[in-house]
Amino acid sequence: MKKFQKIVMFLVLAVFLVGGSAWASLLGVNLGNPDIFSNTNGSYNYNAVTNLFTSTASPFTITMQDGAQHHIYNGSYNVAFHVDESGSFSGSGFSAVNPTQTYDLEIYGTIDMDDNLNLTDPGDLTGLLVGGNVTAFGWEDSTYRTFDFTFDFLDGQLSSYYAMYNNNGGDIGFSEAPSVWDGNWENDHSGLNVKHDTAPVPEPATLLLLGSGLIGLAGIGRKKFFRKA
Repeated sequence: MKKFQKIVMFLVLAVFLVGGSAWASLLGVNLGNPDIFSNTNGSYNYNAVTNLFTSTASPFTITMQDGAQHHIYNGSYNVAFHVDESGSFSGSGFSAVNPTQTYDLEIYGTIDMDDNLNLTDPGDLTGLLVGGNVTAFGWEDSTYRTFDFTFDFLDGQLSSYYAMYNNNGGDIGFSEAPSVWDGNWENDHSGLNVKHDTAPVPEPATLLLLGSGLIGLAGIGRKKFFRKA
């Protein structure tokens, strides 16, 4: 009987590692570098009639893979996608906000790579830095509204960096203004002082392999248990 209990424990742990927590509202994205940080003058808005979630911010700095941090000038951050009444991602939304916007997420600006305040140096990155379409959305009902989402990187000056992560991107945003929102996505809500953190997302290959391995071990143990029984 003890062996059977161990098998059950193995299976529960394996499913948790492979699939993640089914009870967590946030996706829990793990961000890599280069990491774009926006300041706190952004905002977000959710329209319960159109199911459209939008957020704007101002990119401020970027931390590169070597840890070096550079300023971003003349930046803009815009994201738009649909979230249904249960708070789940339900589709693209950029065309509903701005007909000229090509992707759900667009971050523009000039990265002063040598920090000399000359924004026309050949090594500086300018224009569309990140362009991508949202793939999943998570949120947390708390005093300070927190949300995150993943996206497919499709275009931008940071393409070589995202390519190393199979073009997987993620974003964590939160409103620093206290909230009285009750977590009901059937009502309009919005937030001020919103900041965003946008970066490539490493694939959790280690967790997937470990979870799959535990499932395999549990399967072998289960066969031995029932043979003896």
